[in-house]
Amino acid sequence: MHILIILSEVSKIEGIDGMIRDTGYWLEEFALPYKFFSDKDIKITVATLTGKDPVPDPASTEIDSVGVCKNWENPDLFEYGIQLHQKLISEQRIISLKNLDEKTLKSFDGVFIPGGYAPMVDLVKSEVLGEILWYFHRNSLPTALFCHGPIALLSTQFTEGGFAYKGYRTTAFSSEEELDTELGPYLNIDVQEALSLAGMQYQKGDKWTSFLTKDRELITGQNTQSTIEVMFCFFKELRDEFI
Repeated sequence: MHILIILSEVSKIEGIDGMIRDTGYWLEEFALPYKFFSDKDIKITVATLTGKDPVPDPASTEIDSVGVCKNWENPDLFEYGIQLHQKLISEQRIISLKNLDEKTLKSFDGVFIPGGYAPMVDLVKSEVLGEILWYFHRNSLPTALFCHGPIALLSTQFTEGGFAYKGYRTTAFSSEEELDTELGPYLNIDVQEALSLAGMQYQKGDKWTSFLTKDRELITGQNTQSTIEVMFCFFKELRDEFI
């Protein structure tokens, strides 16, 4: 099995107040699934839109005064996450989505997109990503996104085929959860609202608890707390392809 993990490559986001803030992909949402899939002997290719090195959101690498990671659900794997990021960068293993043609895409059995605020800057409006998601959609291949990651589904609106997921059930970081965060009230986009306006059937669970939706090939999770549930569901769908 071979999967494609897509990360945002931006490190800044502008708020409605005009201020620019640091952001990036959420390290835990990438590192935990990466380790899980690697331990299952699944081949993993990591990509950004242009092959530029991704940057972890500073809040996902923040430690307290005694050196303990502050914002991870599974802090025991924090050092693994840091080392994984450094290894991918030092070994230049990040590829460009622009280099993936139809023939290359046939080598992948599924696509996985973690969150962080960064996808709301570049992935949301990328025609290149939109065409890639259309490939997985057309071929009914497992497609998993969670937290702020589902905003990337809107990229299909910029393709000739138009929005691929109209009518699909989905979840993502909720408006209620956003108001609990430091940056959320200043964002230009609300993920829950944007997906609903695009024609998806948004669903949610309780704040800050794991919640997952599955509709056809699409698997979405509400928040960081959903990471493990999403990766297990994605893995099950990958296995079912080979049964």
